[in-house]
Amino acid sequence: MNSSSQTFAQQFGEWASSLKFEEIPERVIAKAKLQILSVLSAIFSATQTRAGKILCESAQRFYGKGKLVVPGVGKNFSLPGALFAWAGLSVAQDYD
Repeated sequence: MNSSSQTFAQQFGEWASSLKFEEIPERVIAKAKLQILSVLSAIFSATQTRAGKILCESAQRFYGKGKLVVPGVGKNFSLPGALFAWAGLSVAQDYD
């Protein structure tokens, strides 16, 4: 399929799947690492809030228990439950 008959998503997917780590500029990698730390900090911080505790209880009740641990919670989650909890916790204190 040539690029003129591909959607933007298809073109982007091809570009992303062919990208090699060595081709990524060091400054982009550094910013990505900071973003990862920011999200992990937000997740851990939110586990200490009332909303975060309710979210985690709901995730475990809705998706069931499993083998995955959410940092700062100390409970076991199924994969869907952990993903739900991590996603919710990552923005639980995002007020902008």
